Amino acid sequence: MLEEGRTYKGRGTYKLLGKEYETNFEIEQIGIRWYIYGVEVSFEYKHPKKSTTLTIKGDLEDNTIPIFIIISEDRNIRGNVLEAEVDELKIGEVDNLTQVSTQLYGVYLSSKISFNSGDIKIQIQPTSTSIKDAKKVFRGNGCISKGNILTIEGDNLEIEQVNNIIGKVCILLTSISFSNVVFGHLNINEDEGIVIPKKKMKYTSDISFSYAVMDSTPNLEEFFKEAFPKYLSLSKELESIVFNISYALMVSSSTLYQESRMFELISCFEGISKDLNLNKGYDEDYHALRKKEIKEIKPKLKEVLAEELKDSIFTEEEQKILSNNLNRLSYIQEQFKRTLTKHLKNKGWEINLNLEDIKEIRDSLAHSARFPKGFTAEQKHNYIISLQQILFITILDILEIDVMIQFHDQEGWRNFGKKELLKKC
Repeated sequence: MLEEGRTYKGRGTYKLLGKEYETNFEIEQIGIRWYIYGVEVSFEYKHPKKSTTLTIKGDLEDNTIPIFIIISEDRNIRGNVLEAEVDELKIGEVDNLTQVSTQLYGVYLSSKISFNSGDIKIQIQPTSTSIKDAKKVFRGNGCISKGNILTIEGDNLEIEQVNNIIGKVCILLTSISFSNVVFGHLNINEDEGIVIPKKKMKYTSDISFSYAVMDSTPNLEEFFKEAFPKYLSLSKELESIVFNISYALMVSSSTLYQESRMFELISCFEGISKDLNLNKGYDEDYHALRKKEIKEIKPKLKEVLAEELKDSIFTEEEQKILSNNLNRLSYIQEQFKRTLTKHLKNKGWEINLNLEDIKEIRDSLAHSARFPKGFTAEQKHNYIISLQQILFITILDILEIDVMIQFHDQEGWRNFGKKELLKKC
């Protein structure tokens, strides 16, 4: 409908403090973003008593194309002229939706994927941009290339409904690509209109150029046909866990710093192990009894310590510090190990993951932002890969599905296998 990189002129009105103002403006699409320039703003808007959004209604190109624009607080004003990134936008005819398409960024699947959500048909078209080419562009100038195109077809579609479907597809794509998969504007009914809806996922440069699963039409269609309806039916708590794991996988693959990657993975692993309610029943009694026991023996320990310190070299102030340290007496390390061990056991994992190492790494990263001394680069890499694998398969367990997962065997060769195989590697 509108060409990317071309500037379009328009005229419209906005309201502020009960008054209506007219203004000329220009809009332009640059990649995933849309920008507005030349908006003439009033003195009251430049010096507001409270922050406010700006809503402009008008027309483009000699009153031939209706337009509706929302601009938030992230803007730049020079003199009385405003320029800003557009937050929400409607151009042209955006009613009676039967077909919506959008450009995806951050994912470059060579397969065509088709699946349904009720009566709604969803397709992910293969892209001509390969991972290799996208990687070259990103490393060359930091730009994220256009990837696959997502198309949704159905009767009486609504913008909010379509936006929700696309957002959830992007979360699942993020989980299998370890990249921040986002979408651009919505193309309505094959170029009748354009919509930029309010989005939940922010556009970032977190991209890994790899996949957790085999890039084949049968494998990916199996994944989406089973995963998507189950994802829609998840409780808010489980949906949040899937989102948090996807985010952790994205961060752990996109940053160059092993410290950041590892800390994100361990934090997520510990968090979801607790959130999945794997420490109920016997474990609750176990922890409660030990907390009670520790509370009861603390006064006795303080008495013994006070007696021992009477004729020691420690000053009175130092003795108080040592006594106060007993207040923090706990068995947190044991609880940390039990939480993670229980998670792995309940989900059928039989891998040799050294939780003592994981605990030591977590504590060191939390306090010094560094790995403990003595861990080799290979050990760090292997722990990152192991935690990524555990977290991704946790998503599959939540969705109760299985697909061909990509992994590297002990000789370093790329291979594929179902989750039950990987749980025993």
